Amino acid sequence: MTQWRAADIISAGSAVIAALALCFGVWQYWQSENWKRSEFVSKQIADFYADRANQIIVQIIEYDDAMVELIPGKPRVKVTGEMFQKSIEEKGEPTDAEAEIQQDFLHYLKSLARLNYFLKTDAIRPNELCADFGFSVAVMTGDAGEMVKKNSNIDIASFAKAVGEYLDRWHHPEAKQFLTIIKKTCK
Repeated sequence: MTQWRAADIISAGSAVIAALALCFGVWQYWQSENWKRSEFVSKQIADFYADRANQIIVQIIEYDDAMVELIPGKPRVKVTGEMFQKSIEEKGEPTDAEAEIQQDFLHYLKSLARLNYFLKTDAIRPNELCADFGFSVAVMTGDAGEMVKKNSNIDIASFAKAVGEYLDRWHHPEAKQFLTIIKKTCK
């Protein structure tokens, strides 16, 4: 049997300490990266909800009757789910309010497409968006139909159909993909 010399023990101990220090350094690096990622995700969500057009559309989607300022500086307007649906169905000449809703909805879809880019590049994970987008997506896709019917006595099936047709008619594949990913992830 070989005897360990003091120099061998010191060398082995140094190697173990160096390995532990390396592991600790890697762990700290990953913690830092996770923190940066969390900050990035939080900023993207905050930027999305800070946008006036996105605020309006989310408010209309999540609350059937919403008092919103469609045009800055003008009086607030009561927008119902039916009015929103009519504006995206685009049947006939839109009222001024419906035209403004159409513009805001288009902006909202472009913002969803931007978030979809972050999902596709793995800059954001879909589950990181569930708390902020799960319900709106469930309303737009019709998945929240039973819950909304039970709580508000509102049938959202025709609204969800109108959203799907709008996305197809105006070719918004990125927004549609975002809805699909969030719908699947946030069930």
